[in-house]
Amino acid sequence: MLQFLFTIMEHLQTYHKRNLPHYYPHGEKIFVTFRLANTIPQNLLVEWIEQYQNELNNIKAPTNSAEHLQLRDDIGKRHFGRYDKYLDQESDILYLQQPEIAEIVKEALLYYENNLYKTLAYCIMPNHVHWVFDTSIQLNKPVDEYKNLSIFMKSIKGYTGKKCNEVLGKTGGFWQTESYDRVIRSDKELENIINYVLNNPVKAKLVENSRDWVYNFSIL
Repeated sequence: MLQFLFTIMEHLQTYHKRNLPHYYPHGEKIFVTFRLANTIPQNLLVEWIEQYQNELNNIKAPTNSAEHLQLRDDIGKRHFGRYDKYLDQESDILYLQQPEIAEIVKEALLYYENNLYKTLAYCIMPNHVHWVFDTSIQLNKPVDEYKNLSIFMKSIKGYTGKKCNEVLGKTGGFWQTESYDRVIRSDKELENIINYVLNNPVKAKLVENSRDWVYNFSIL
């Protein structure tokens, strides 16, 4: 099972406060999830935050002990599962299920391929995107030329938001401003995350086999 060491609390807080610090080390593998605007009601997010915080407060193990970190991870995984399940089953904002919209997003994900990153996996779902990539390709660049996640995500979301709105004939925000991201710490974790990403359409009952989802990709 995917271990969410970057907890759901940290993710949900970014929904309410845009200036929280994000850790973007050079040359790492990164998992990012971003979703369409307004796909989860704010009142529901607030409720989840309160539930998550209550569970954290009830942890009895010594702070930062191995047991404490494992319990935090278990709580975070459970709450992220609730978030992901809602997107898969409850949200009715599904613009990405339209092939023309999904193609715009796919092309944008690959725009900086082999320049700023190497894509390891992605899954474009009807209302959100999972993306795994390796930024080590930038390690040969001077430090002042390095482009981190926040820079190219702003470009990708800005471009696709404008293009997709044009296709849909709508205005306003297309993507939720913040996204979920974490640094991948090990090869085993990378394998788990990629499997999680590819299995999302199966879990959402959109296909029976992950290979049948047109907008799945993996190097595995």
